[in-house]
Amino acid sequence: LRAAAATFVGRHDFRSFTMNRKAPAQTIRHISQITVTKKASLIAITFHGEGFLYRMVRMLTGSMVRVAQGLDELSTLEDRLQNPSAPEWEHVAPAGGLCLVKVLY
Repeated sequence: LRAAAATFVGRHDFRSFTMNRKAPAQTIRHISQITVTKKASLIAITFHGEGFLYRMVRMLTGSMVRVAQGLDELSTLEDRLQNPSAPEWEHVAPAGGLCLVKVLY
C-alpha cells in the first residue's frame, strides 16, 4: 500500500482517477502526502492535498488495494497518471468507512 501511495504523491493530472471525466476542465491536483497506518486489524489511509475530484480518493484507494493484493502492478498506476485519457477505471473503494476529517483554508 505504501509503495502504491507514493506513486500518487505530487502534482499530477488525475483525470483517469475520477468518475466525472468531462468536467471539471482542471483535473491537475497536488497530493502532498498519503499515509498508511495499521492499528490491530484496521488500516487507515489518510490523504493530504489541495483538492480532490469526484470519487478520486475512492479510486486511488481502490487502485492502491489492488496493487497490495497483487492484482495490478505499480506500473499500471504510473501509466494511468501519464495517460489521463486512459479508459475508465472500474476499481473504486466502497464509500463505507470514508470520512472527511478536516478542511483547511
